[in-house]
Amino acid sequence: MAPSLEVGDAHSASQIKSENKQSTAVLEQLLTKLSLGKDDTKGTAQEIALFINGDIEEEAAPTKFVEGIKKMLNNKKDANARQNACETVATIASHADVSVVVQPLLVSLLPNILAAVGDKMSPVKVAAQNAALSITKAINPNAVKVVIPHFIHSIRNAQKWAEKMTDLLCIEALAESAPVQTGLRVPDLIPIVSEAMWDTKPEVKKHAYGTMEKVCQLISNRDIERFIPELIKCIAIPENVPETIHLLGATTFVTDVHEPTLAIMTPLLERGLKERETAIKRKSAVIVDNMCKLVEDPKIVAAFLPKLMPQLTYNHDNLADPEAREKTKQAYDTLVRVGHVVDGKIPEVSRDGDVATILGKLTDILSYKHKNAVDKFKPALEYVSAIGGHLVDDRDFEPLSWTTHLLPYIVSIIGDADGPGIVDTLRKRSLPADMVEDETEADEEDGEDLCNCTFQLGLWCQDPTESNHSPPQAWSALRSPWPQRFRQDDFDARYQ
Repeated sequence: MAPSLEVGDAHSASQIKSENKQSTAVLEQLLTKLSLGKDDTKGTAQEIALFINGDIEEEAAPTKFVEGIKKMLNNKKDANARQNACETVATIASHADVSVVVQPLLVSLLPNILAAVGDKMSPVKVAAQNAALSITKAINPNAVKVVIPHFIHSIRNAQKWAEKMTDLLCIEALAESAPVQTGLRVPDLIPIVSEAMWDTKPEVKKHAYGTMEKVCQLISNRDIERFIPELIKCIAIPENVPETIHLLGATTFVTDVHEPTLAIMTPLLERGLKERETAIKRKSAVIVDNMCKLVEDPKIVAAFLPKLMPQLTYNHDNLADPEAREKTKQAYDTLVRVGHVVDGKIPEVSRDGDVATILGKLTDILSYKHKNAVDKFKPALEYVSAIGGHLVDDRDFEPLSWTTHLLPYIVSIIGDADGPGIVDTLRKRSLPADMVEDETEADEEDGEDLCNCTFQLGLWCQDPTESNHSPPQAWSALRSPWPQRFRQDDFDARYQ
């Protein structure tokens, strides 16, 4: 982002414009050199990495970089160009200090890089896989929500099995580099990795099993930890469901249950409730009842209600065993209570932390004064929204957290002046309904007093016969009984 200029700046606008043109020209020369494969391509890649991660005045330079890399990746006639593009991306992503400007650009290249893994030429495949892993490791850990959808889409739509293998490797890399943040995404990952465990390619099936083990290591629940290997086996071998239900049936649940636990348990319980044996259906209902009693927030269980409640209803209506029906009814009633189900209508899953939700709010905030940024910096805004979405999911609404994690990216888009106001406004607009009132009360209590005084009203009537315009000695005074307090918030309402 180019700095704003004030009158009298030694560095004139014409000088900056000249430097910007020079910067763009340098980048174009490097990309041309790279695409032609001339001289030392590794050295050229290093030069581009240093340039793109440096302090670039020209806003168009990063965009030209992305366009140049995509053009090389789409060059069907030149395998060297495709390989060089992948190696350059890997070099940039492996830089010691990947800039806040570059991180979103790397993510925007991820679909093209993943597609390149399916290239016919082996050197291109290897370079593309390395680039995908480098991008995954380079992103801000709080931005995992922006890359996981790329892996999910790729696994479901990839034409080449090597691309699916790379997706699984990237998911494993996320689990290693950002375990806490990826742990919150376990409910998104378990279904897609389960699909890969049933892939037609043996290599993918085998690797997906290992990926599932690493994903499930992120689940923090002492009650089911020892059963996780069996739960994974049930995904690969459904015939193991009855045996695993018997094992879990004797478990006493004492640990609070969250989405990751439900994500690994629900596939087993779905199948258990559909088993032929009444005993297995009964035990499955008992597990649902005992486990879901420990759910404290209806948002936690919302996504799993449509998978469990219909089958519980069916079993209750069709089981011949009265005791099994009673246990099924207990499980159903527990889900109704913890899920806040009213009149049989299952509440919608909360979308407060979705990237699209946060992006919509951020776009609306920026449109008042920085509308150009909305169109020009879409990858960066999506990246920021992913970070904000993670904080929402983690129920972290501390102003310091939002400033620490979002402000550097916002500043890179709109500059220093308005950055803090934009971040705090986004934070406040992202508050869930149950926290808005608390935030308002806190504002009223914690506002900084700029003035705390008592006003005095003086009433004076001038005698028209007097030539002296000074007020008489006698004042008729009224004192206001209400101290007037002015808070920082009354002045700092620029974006409210």
